[in-house]
Amino acid sequence: MIPQREAVKLAKSARSTRMINREKEDELDDKELSLLGQVITNYYERAATAEKNRHEEQMALFEFIKSANAARHRRQEKAQNLEEKIIDMEMAAMGMEPGVCRSAPPSGTVGDNP
Repeated sequence: MIPQREAVKLAKSARSTRMINREKEDELDDKELSLLGQVITNYYERAATAEKNRHEEQMALFEFIKSANAARHRRQEKAQNLEEKIIDMEMAAMGMEPGVCRSAPPSGTVGDNP
């Protein structure tokens, strides 16, 4: 049998060791939770950055398409104006008044009655 003094000493030592171990476990748990918090924060920051970049790319693409459509529309208007000028010049060369028959379809198209 262990003498009482030694038993008390061992019990105190064991209690002290358990408390130290608990403190170390608590420290490890705190570190682990802190790291987990950092991982989650980093994940959401990256997701937000990716969403922002995706939005900026979509807006840039939208602006490019808008600009391309505007340029195409301007080219079409210029082509139409040029075609109208050519028709006016041809009509003037034939002695006709320019711009009179613009709404009528050109001759030779389907539906004309000769």
